[in-house]
Amino acid sequence: METYEGAFKIRAKQLGKDDVDVAATRNNMGVVYMKRGDHDQAMECFSAALAIRESKLGPDHEKCSDTLHNMGLVHKNLKEFPEAIGRYEQALRVRRMQLGENDMKVADTLYNMAIVYANTSEYSKA
Repeated sequence: METYEGAFKIRAKQLGKDDVDVAATRNNMGVVYMKRGDHDQAMECFSAALAIRESKLGPDHEKCSDTLHNMGLVHKNLKEFPEAIGRYEQALRVRRMQLGENDMKVADTLYNMAIVYANTSEYSKA
């Protein structure tokens, strides 16, 4: 995490805190926090990244869908299943629009949604 934090500080100073490269760094920091089990820090990073990406790229950009999907993963890990489905649905809408129905990112989101539905005994949706 030390390396990402260093990159974040430099990018934020040189490019501005609302630059898309800063958002990419925040998103990647969120992934590391998520893998470490620090879900609060992960969501903080994902929220910051999403705000920048939506502002600079528009809410229907593929990069926004990546961050939304990551937020869904955190909610799934925390067993916050309704929130997970909400984020996955947002990511899926954008991914289908931008990438098409047969893209692997669409498949990844559908797969994670199926896991949530199975965990909530909504087997027909799984």
